[in-house]
Amino acid sequence: MATPYVFNIQKYSIHDGDGIRTNVFFKGCPLRCLWCHNPEGFSFAPQTAFFREKCIACGLCDGQRTEKTAALCPTCAQVHFGREWEAEALAEELARDEAYFRNSGGGVTLSGGECLMQGDFAVELAGLLKERGIGAFVDTCGYVKREILERIIPYPDRFLYDIKAIDPAVH
Repeated sequence: MATPYVFNIQKYSIHDGDGIRTNVFFKGCPLRCLWCHNPEGFSFAPQTAFFREKCIACGLCDGQRTEKTAALCPTCAQVHFGREWEAEALAEELARDEAYFRNSGGGVTLSGGECLMQGDFAVELAGLLKERGIGAFVDTCGYVKREILERIIPYPDRFLYDIKAIDPAVH
């Protein structure tokens, strides 16, 4: 199995599902939609982005672009996208917001990129969330193996199916 990377965990979201949610954005997507809100999710590999307009030339990065130098950047001119997670550790992290979910009818939304491109990891995480009584939604473009869809179906409460343009010329 490929290493599972997440590029963002967005807490206290009121989008992508009911109630207060925590959205988990997975790295990797087979599509390249021009209107994509999360292009940092295209690549399956971790990346460090550089935003020149935010740089104050403090010298802390010494011109390097790495996860380590991104963590040092005082102005977020460098941002690292892609943290490796174990499913159990991520489920534990997400469970910290369980009181918000319970009181608002919310839960966790697996998103991306395309969360089901990391199918084994998504299935395991969705199963762990269900075991803990935490509701989960899967936000997918559906461009995944049927076997993965069949394996994950028992776990989420809902699928948010993002239909893209079917005609490649239009897409």
